[in-house]
Amino acid sequence: MTHKYERQCWYCKSKNLEKLANYVKCRDCNATFNVVPKIGASPVTERRDLALGAFGEEHVETPSPSGQLSRATTRARSKKEP
Repeated sequence: MTHKYERQCWYCKSKNLEKLANYVKCRDCNATFNVVPKIGASPVTERRDLALGAFGEEHVETPSPSGQLSRATTRARSKKEP
């Protein structure tokens, strides 16, 4: 075991851990830790948009779905429809 969560329980700080197939479990308090992989791209990107502000047109940044997320959603929706 090499990572900190594999040596010490995050909840009770016990060192009595059991490494199972895809997670680590504390034998004392039954707390578990799953390794969550980092996603490849941000699901939300900041895009510059024009907005009407107090002093006329302004450039503001608004959260918008990324292209990757939009394409994945389109594919998922097209598979669902008959």
